[in-house]
Amino acid sequence: MKLPSPLKTLLVELKKQDTCTTELCKTCEGYKYNHCCTRPGFQTFENTVLIYEKYYMDISYKTFIDTYYTPPVFQYTNNQMVIFYPKVNKSLNESMPNAGCVFLKRKLDGTPGEQFMNCSLHDSKSYDELTTFPLGCITDSATPSPVEYHRFNEYRMSMINYFYPDSTKRFNAKYGVI
Repeated sequence: MKLPSPLKTLLVELKKQDTCTTELCKTCEGYKYNHCCTRPGFQTFENTVLIYEKYYMDISYKTFIDTYYTPPVFQYTNNQMVIFYPKVNKSLNESMPNAGCVFLKRKLDGTPGEQFMNCSLHDSKSYDELTTFPLGCITDSATPSPVEYHRFNEYRMSMINYFYPDSTKRFNAKYGVI
């Protein structure tokens, strides 16, 4: 599914300004505390459906959401939009090889661009199409200040809500909420 042109334009423009660097992710401390390396961006309902259909059809959609995500966040007037944040592994140890987002493939080693390429959901078409790669991970670090990020995020969220309307209703139907 192609991204709507205004949303695609926003993401492509901000891609040029991305502030996350591989250098920030090279050390254990950087890896554990830097949002570029460990904190996942949000996913839309559409992202979760694509992930579920590609990787997790052997379990119910409800079990998939309950297993891999924190409770959904409902936004906008009358909670008409739903977004999802993947669960985060809090520490590195022998039984948990990757701190950070549950969808990371492995520990970061400093390879250029790996903060995105390391995500098992990464898709090179993410700037052109709605894919399994979380929409909130795309250019989430491309603003130079909290004020700019807030402005960007509000604009991005309003476009998502406009182009993918009534996601809460569609989520509730798929999740089994009556």
